[in-house]
Amino acid sequence: MVKTNRFIVICTNTALSLIKLIKASTITVVTTNAQHISQFDGYLLEVTLLESKFSPKSSDEPRMSIMILLRDLPSFYETLNRPIADAAVTIDVKVAPLLNKPIPIYKDTLHPFISQEIQRSLLAPFSAYIRVVPDVRVHGHVSHQLAITTVKDMRKDEWTYLRAVDDGEVTVMEESLRVMIEETVFTAEECRRTGYWHEGCRWTPSALLFATFLQWRTLLVMFIDGNIDATRALRLFDTAIVFSPDENDMEKGRAAIVKWRDSGKNYDANSAAPHAMEI
Repeated sequence: MVKTNRFIVICTNTALSLIKLIKASTITVVTTNAQHISQFDGYLLEVTLLESKFSPKSSDEPRMSIMILLRDLPSFYETLNRPIADAAVTIDVKVAPLLNKPIPIYKDTLHPFISQEIQRSLLAPFSAYIRVVPDVRVHGHVSHQLAITTVKDMRKDEWTYLRAVDDGEVTVMEESLRVMIEETVFTAEECRRTGYWHEGCRWTPSALLFATFLQWRTLLVMFIDGNIDATRALRLFDTAIVFSPDENDMEKGRAAIVKWRDSGKNYDANSAAPHAMEI
């Protein structure tokens, strides 16, 4: 469950109302039941919003906790950014608290799973959406350098990332999105290795699922790298078609690659995107 559903717990006893923030965002809440949350220890992030030393007043709001999925964290923090700056709160981010829990003898340790890629995907929304928060702490099972970088990003001026666009730099949001997408593909490949889920286990995807993955990875190369070997792309689609001969989308995808290659244009993301969108 931990490897397929990335659960995040957010707690607060500040003047911020989590209920109002939830209503203002588009996230799906797993639960707000404090007892259920306390009984579950499989979450990868524990985020606590506390009264900051810079806060002008004490909170009248009751303490509250919610559990959401990692995929909803960007939307939640995009909504949260302005209220956080106005309310003056402390943000405490604990990475992989589940690793501190005792492990039954019949279960494999999750330490190898909390890799650098996983850590970056967990903290990417903080770097992308949270600004002007001077009182921040990132700790737990996380790279020291990544923790420092994330804290610096969250303390930055609100418009730093827009100035980076003017300077021709890659924006924090673009970089965060790239990390999250690449981590998804990395996980899809990793979970096929023997022993990934537990010792002696090997998962083999269905022909249709594997074909879809090949098609998806090809499109990611086009969009992320901005540079593609057309021959290799066609080979991936040919393999996908073998596994799923009745899927029209696979044939359309291959035709789009051929059309793009034969157009004589440079193989870059800008020329790839229109054809990819037709698939």
